[in-house]
Amino acid sequence: MDYITIATLAKPFGLKGEIYAYSLTEFPEERFKKGQRVFASSKNAEPLPLTIKSCRYKGDQLILSFEEITSIEGVEGLKGMTLDMDKEEATLPEGYFRFSDLMECSVYDEQGNLLGKVESLTSYSPTKNLKIKKASDGKCFYVPFIDAYVPKVDLKRKEIVLHVVEGML
Repeated sequence: MDYITIATLAKPFGLKGEIYAYSLTEFPEERFKKGQRVFASSKNAEPLPLTIKSCRYKGDQLILSFEEITSIEGVEGLKGMTLDMDKEEATLPEGYFRFSDLMECSVYDEQGNLLGKVESLTSYSPTKNLKIKKASDGKCFYVPFIDAYVPKVDLKRKEIVLHVVEGML
């Protein structure tokens, strides 16, 4: 099973098995809805299957509870873990992509010339940026991941087409 990480678990909240979490998804309403099957994961242990019982916001954090856990002692062991879900269940609206799926995509200009490969994605500004390693000299350049510059993404072929403007490369 392929997993995607949707949150990091912080510290317990209250005495009834609730825990603070930081959302890592743009679709929290879908990912943290009641009855959603998730997995608490860490590097040292097998993923622990859980079912979301409730979710609410407190500032920029979520407060989650799970059907399987009803006490503070139960959630204390989850602190520092990630909350994952099955990638197949985590559908995306049309036009949205998982950043992990964009990695290693070949990047072409609109004339079909190979420019390079996606090396990473950064999100330090209001828009996300693709970091592309040039095929010609190995140097990197950045492109905002918006329709004006990225008119086509084909995940099946692992290809991205860029609209190149002067100064981009």
